[in-house]
Amino acid sequence: MGLAAAAATLAVPQTAALTAAADGSPHRQPRRLAPVELDLRLPEPELRRQCVAALAGSLTPVLSLRHHGLEGSCAELAAHEAARHALQTLGDDPPSQLSFELEESARTRAVREGFRQLSTRLLRILAGDAAAGVEVEGRLSLRVYPHSVDSAEPVRLGPHCDSTLFTLLWSTAPGLQVLDPDRADGWTPRDVLQFGLPSICDEAPELRDDQWATVEMPWSEGAILLSLGTDWHTHGQLNAMVRCPCAVLHRVAVSDLQEHRLSLPYLVDLASPHQTDGV
Repeated sequence: MGLAAAAATLAVPQTAALTAAADGSPHRQPRRLAPVELDLRLPEPELRRQCVAALAGSLTPVLSLRHHGLEGSCAELAAHEAARHALQTLGDDPPSQLSFELEESARTRAVREGFRQLSTRLLRILAGDAAAGVEVEGRLSLRVYPHSVDSAEPVRLGPHCDSTLFTLLWSTAPGLQVLDPDRADGWTPRDVLQFGLPSICDEAPELRDDQWATVEMPWSEGAILLSLGTDWHTHGQLNAMVRCPCAVLHRVAVSDLQEHRLSLPYLVDLASPHQTDGV
């Protein structure tokens, strides 16, 4: 299906439960979006059926992963890295967000390997037979969004699509926002994929604050968000199994944090010929 045809058939994805802003006013504040939840204890054929139903044709292809086995180890690694970088001493005027490489340790290697195995399983679930022989690797880091940053400017990480097959995100708190498929007036999959890229074509529609939706899922219970990246869309063999027209346009916007927001993004790519261990 071409991008124009996909745009013409887009509907509010089955992945989302959308609720109005707290004050009930339409088209003013970002709403909340609850992705379809995958219980990874279920058999893979059933999980694949749920994935295809949730992602096919979606302008915002995201899933919430539960019972993935990394809940405790991610929390321990994030807490260890936060202590190692002495985040409690950031002061009264810290940056809006920070990124840290992880210490090379048995703890880090175990979590990285856990993410690699989870990614391999998810690829098999998403793509079925098309995933045979496809190897993936990933990059894992710590991102920190300090709690004492001026809440008058809540956007901490600007809008973008990840240049990955998909991204797995563990976080201690909400803050990730995605394009609201029910308010994406005038937006097409092509607009999403070209957002932020130099172009001689027509400018993409301007994004209003009310066109964002805050991803709502049980972050505190260790749920992981799966979001498709641009490389998934351009990999014809894999995308043919799901038929997703674009990647996830997202940003991070947080305010009034009581504690630092910690996140562990795992960026999944095709493995290079000489490296398949996820390092």
